[in-house]
Amino acid sequence: EYCPAAHDVLVNERCRFMAHQVRTIADPSTRAVVVCSALHCTNLAAVLRNAPSPDSADKMARLANRGVPVWPLFLMTYVIVPVALTSYL
Repeated sequence: EYCPAAHDVLVNERCRFMAHQVRTIADPSTRAVVVCSALHCTNLAAVLRNAPSPDSADKMARLANRGVPVWPLFLMTYVIVPVALTSYL
């Protein structure tokens, strides 16, 4: 793990969210097949094996409502790309 914060968001948090979605959608009396990447496979299996915490639904609701910052997109579109194009040409 080179960047623990990025790993937590991209892998751990995503696995918790996917596990919540699987538990919400899947019928407990049946078996379900979950297709995911190799990066998420072991973490997702571990999260699904453990019982969900009582406040996990609240955490997932807050996670789903969290906004994505838009300023990096504007920075890339209006500053970085034009500067790179003008210096390239």
